[in-house]
Amino acid sequence: PRGWRAFSREDVHGVGVSLQISPYDLPEAFRGYYRPETGTFRIEFKYPDNEPSEQRRLDNNVTIDLGQFSRKLLTIDVAVDRFRGAPLFGQLHILLDKADAAIERLRHEVPRPNAKLNYNAIEVILKTNRENPLLIAG
Repeated sequence: PRGWRAFSREDVHGVGVSLQISPYDLPEAFRGYYRPETGTFRIEFKYPDNEPSEQRRLDNNVTIDLGQFSRKLLTIDVAVDRFRGAPLFGQLHILLDKADAAIERLRHEVPRPNAKLNYNAIEVILKTNRENPLLIAG
């Protein structure tokens, strides 16, 4: 994605260390779709590997799947049926706000530098597509 850095620089015990994101932690593609059986909208990220996942409920409206070992973000499910009164674009912006909040929360909770680089890349993907949310809902 444009507008982000594929590396981070951190001090570890007084030594500057540069980390670069692994190609396995960088989404190759993403898609969003409504799941009528759960009343949720899912944003799904595709990676080169097929890592097992762990599901985690962040709050009453948001559930995520993280890679079991890498902690990379695999899916975000937002309970959109609760926002049915809002117009379609309003619902999509609520969905994206919930996704942004989930990523920000993960960034503070997960200490792994590779996972933080993954969250940064996903955040840029979602922000890049925020002005055209039908690309996410497409």
